[in-house]
This record gives sequence, structure tokens and C-alpha cells, in this order.
Amino acid sequence: MASKRGYGSKPAVQLPHYKYIELSDGKWRTNEHSMYNLSSKTDDDDKNTVTNNIYILEISINTVFWQCIKKPEAIDQWPVGRWLHAGAIIITGSDCPMLVISGGLDKNDDTLDDCWIFNITQHSWIKLAVPHSVSKRSNHSLSVFIMSPHCVWMITAGGGVDKMRILVTNPNIVMITELVTNSKGEWTVGDTLDTNGMNNEEYKKKYQQQLQTVRRIWLEEYQQPRKGDTANIEQTVQALMKSLEEKERETQVYHQLLEQKEREEAEKGQEIRRCRHQLQEKDRDHKVKMYALSGDFIGEFGENGSGPEQFAYPRGIACDNEGYLFIADYSNTRILILTMEGKAVSSINCRTKPVDVAVSVNGSIHAALDYSNVSVYTRSDGGE
Repeated sequence: MASKRGYGSKPAVQLPHYKYIELSDGKWRTNEHSMYNLSSKTDDDDKNTVTNNIYILEISINTVFWQCIKKPEAIDQWPVGRWLHAGAIIITGSDCPMLVISGGLDKNDDTLDDCWIFNITQHSWIKLAVPHSVSKRSNHSLSVFIMSPHCVWMITAGGGVDKMRILVTNPNIVMITELVTNSKGEWTVGDTLDTNGMNNEEYKKKYQQQLQTVRRIWLEEYQQPRKGDTANIEQTVQALMKSLEEKERETQVYHQLLEQKEREEAEKGQEIRRCRHQLQEKDRDHKVKMYALSGDFIGEFGENGSGPEQFAYPRGIACDNEGYLFIADYSNTRILILTMEGKAVSSINCRTKPVDVAVSVNGSIHAALDYSNVSVYTRSDGGE
């Protein structure tokens, strides 16, 4: 198994708490994870590490747990370190999950010719006696098809046969290997078929027989309650009901928090609206008129002209955190800055006529010019 974490082009954004290392070939390596803030390690050099460790990742709703399984010193039955191999998980429902791997390259880039199956619960490897045409390859893919709790078809496809990456050719491009359990519950190798073998009538007949066997097993062993299992079923149902009640309580708490947040946002919006004036644009008077939230008229200021407290077709209005008003004075090609009472503070000349204005949280003044572009100004320098 090769350790090659986050290998690719330069990240567009480098997040805190993660490592980013530029390699000698111009690529980058990172231990960044997009779903969870996992605790993991990135080597400080740019060398790929070929290892025979097993890494198991357990993910629940609130936790993520990494487990590294290394070869015990007292055990010889363990595959050598490798990379560019293929692997798949076998979950039959009647046994613990199993990991099957095949082929790949060793630390010297020589093609490996072996196939192993790993008991995730017992942390033990068993070497499978598969044909060389199945296991002696790298850069290939491997998948499993569960025929029954006691029979799995392992499908090996593609890849290369040596370090020169010479591709696998017909009839061995796709191979099907039958894995079955013996009387001791151990996985053994059954028949192996190449591309030619998959097209013969014997294979098709065996496939149909396996499907009938699977159907019978599911009906007999899984759909029908077994003797003595009633108590276990009732306990399982009670545990599921309890879990469902807990989830419903969590959902209620979440909805309450969400409603509280929505109320706070609504109150915040009302507070902002109380601090702003409503701009009423009229060609006759060129004024800014102020209204209360109830709709009652409060007052007005301004008149037609180009003076410090005069307007010519005002088009937009905004208010900052300090209580200053910003008026898009369209025909005068400027942004007027006034107090809430309409007293002139300063003005900013625009390169074209402003149709609207907005003020960001940091005080930047954004003016929309002639419906085609936006310019950014500051109060301190009066420029873009």
C-alpha cells in the first residue's frame, strides 16, 4: 500500500491547520480533508512511502476515528509493501468485512504476483491461490459481486503486466475469480474465467444457478424469523424506537434554534431599516423625504441645484454604521455625504453619473455608474 496523500496541483486556497508541501516535480502534497477536520500526518519530504500498513477510517455522525494496523513481529503471513495495487471490500452480511487486494508494484517497482484477503476484525491476512493471470498486474481495478453469503465473484480488469506498463491483453483483460467459504468459514479460490470463459454456456448456466441459490438463501435465512430470534428482534425494534425519539428531540432543538436565529435576523433587519431614510425621487422638488416605519412623514431636506446640500435627480441612498447618509446625485455626477439632518459633510466626484450607492461594513463606498459598472471609493481620499 502506498502512502500518497493529497497529491496534485497547487491548491487554490491554503487553509489553516493543514500542511501544504511543494514537491520537486512541481506538484503539491497536502493532508487537507474536505469533509472532516481529521488529524493526519504529511511527510516533510517529497518521497512516496511504500508500506504494508492497513488504515481503517471509522466515521459516525459526530466523530472520525483513524486506526493504523501494522505487521506484528510474530506474524509472517503478511503482504509486502506495495503501490498501484487493486483492492475491494467484501461484505456478505454473515461475516465481518473483508479486504481483498491483488498485485501492484513493490518498492523496486517490480510487479507483484499475489492476492490476499484481510479479516478486518481479527487483523489477519490469508494468501489466496489465484492464477498468475489474475494477480500478476498493476494499475488495475478490482471489484466484488456478492453472489451469496458464502460465494463472491472477484472481478479483475485491465492494468499492466510489468514495470514498463505493458497492458494486459485478451483473453485476460477481464477475469472472474470465484471465492467460496469452506466448512471452517475460510475463504478459498474456486473457478477462474477469462473473457472467453465468460461467453460459454457453462458460465451462463452457473450464473443462473447462483442467482437461484441467492434467492433461496434470502428467503430462508433472512426474510423468515428464526427460532429464538423474537426477543432479539423486539430488542432491536425498541433500540431503534429509542434512537428515533432522540433524533426527534434533536430535530426539535434544531428547529427552535433556527426559529430564534430567524427572529434575531428579522429584528436586526428592522433595526437597520430604522436607521435608514427612504428616498423619494421627484423631478419637481429634488428632495430627500424621511418617513417612520409606521409610514408617518418625518421631514425633508434638499432642493434642486449643484450646491453642497442640493440635488439634481437623486437616484440612490445608503447609510453607514456611523449614521451618515450617502446620496447618488445623478445629474451632478457625484456622491453627496450628509448627516441625518441633511447637513453637508463632503462629496465625491464620479467619472460618470451614479444611479445607486451602497456602503459596506468596512466603510467602502460602492457606486453603480450608468447601469454598466461599479466604482469603489473611500471617504478619506475621495477617489476610486
